[in-house]
Amino acid sequence: TLSLTRSLRFSFPTGRMRLLAKGRKQTGPVGNVGRKRVRKIKVRVRGRKVAGSARGPIGARVTFSCGGRRRSAATRKRVRVGSTTPGPSAGADALGVSPAKDALAPLPRGLTHAPGSVADPAAAGAKFVSPSGNDAGSGRLGDPWKTIQRAVDSLNPGDTLYVREGRYDVHTHDGAGIDVTRGGTPSRWVVIRNYPGEHPVITSKAWATVRIAPGVSFVEVRGLDLAGQPSAMTGQSSSGIGVYETDHVRLIGNDIHDYPGGAIATLHSDYLHIEANRVWNNTRRSPLQMSAISLYQLKASDNGAGYHNITRGNIGWGNYNEVPPKGETKITDGNCIIVDDSRNTQRGSTNGPYTGRTLIENNVCFDNGAHGVNVHLSDNVDVVNN
Repeated sequence: TLSLTRSLRFSFPTGRMRLLAKGRKQTGPVGNVGRKRVRKIKVRVRGRKVAGSARGPIGARVTFSCGGRRRSAATRKRVRVGSTTPGPSAGADALGVSPAKDALAPLPRGLTHAPGSVADPAAAGAKFVSPSGNDAGSGRLGDPWKTIQRAVDSLNPGDTLYVREGRYDVHTHDGAGIDVTRGGTPSRWVVIRNYPGEHPVITSKAWATVRIAPGVSFVEVRGLDLAGQPSAMTGQSSSGIGVYETDHVRLIGNDIHDYPGGAIATLHSDYLHIEANRVWNNTRRSPLQMSAISLYQLKASDNGAGYHNITRGNIGWGNYNEVPPKGETKITDGNCIIVDDSRNTQRGSTNGPYTGRTLIENNVCFDNGAHGVNVHLSDNVDVVNN
């Protein structure tokens, strides 16, 4: 056992851990953001305690105390004391499917990734936003805009908006922190993504931190960290990404966590591609019985063959309901993934039964409140290899 002093702390800036102990610095990868004081670290190698700078083999179990909570994780590479993989994503990292920020996560069972955007900040349609930017600027690499809303309001078909490193506290804009009202075309998608190798964090108290507005199609959101503010949202139903009354939307490789409502909430939409996202600690404070990834009342935009909707290679944990519906005592949801009422029988829907096909495959769901995958009042859904 290595006991650490009060001056020791973990710092989680961009997926790295900085550990200062008696003036010496050690580093290692982590999967969460924030600053937590650490009192003690214990390293176990094959069940035996190891002290000092001893190294452990792949699969060593690391337990530690962080912010007064005891956590543990299995390492995926050689480690030494003070270099491990803690934080709320430790369980996912232990599975070996932690998504990189400028590439899709390796999928369980080796499935081919979906087509995605090519990161080319030098391309003609590249635009940029940075916390140190200026909304009166040109939006170019050396002269970025400051606010994401200013940037998305300037997007045209074929454009890619690169969100630079930093924290963005976005204000409510018509019920959304970031309201995406300009879409693309089948051959020229609009892409909103992290700058390659960087880790932008976006927070908001809005109904949806990112909303794809009704009728806005051919939009991709990739590589963003969307962080809720549950202490300021108790009793609300705010979500990370909301997709409403539209089609052809890709949500790929995002981290979405700590929302009182869902991580990804979709309504009356079609051709949804949701892949390689990590969603955790959501849905806890909403009385609306929400789930982490929800496809509610799918609505066909055409009669095309093949899969219209794909939810693949996502990881979800710690999503559960704590608040019953108003006036009731029974909690019903907190699923990891739900395809809900595609027959369109609820809330007076006039859409009629959805006949498109939906694929739910190669997702990892654990420690959620209800089902891992829930297909409710819906048809033509294939659930494979989860």
